[in-house]
Amino acid sequence: MREVAVNNDEWLRIKRKLMTSTVEEALAGYEPPVRVVHGCEYVTYERGTGDDSESDN
Repeated sequence: MREVAVNNDEWLRIKRKLMTSTVEEALAGYEPPVRVVHGCEYVTYERGTGDDSESDN
């Protein structure tokens, strides 16, 4: 997984967007899988399989 360090302004932008919109919109400039890092905080962005349903056993 690629790791990208961001500055204060970008980190604040990402945090605001995560609270008010979708993850895809907040992290639109980053290609998953990626870990966006600011100091000791980070957010991991991975594309799922698209199947959020649980299977019955």
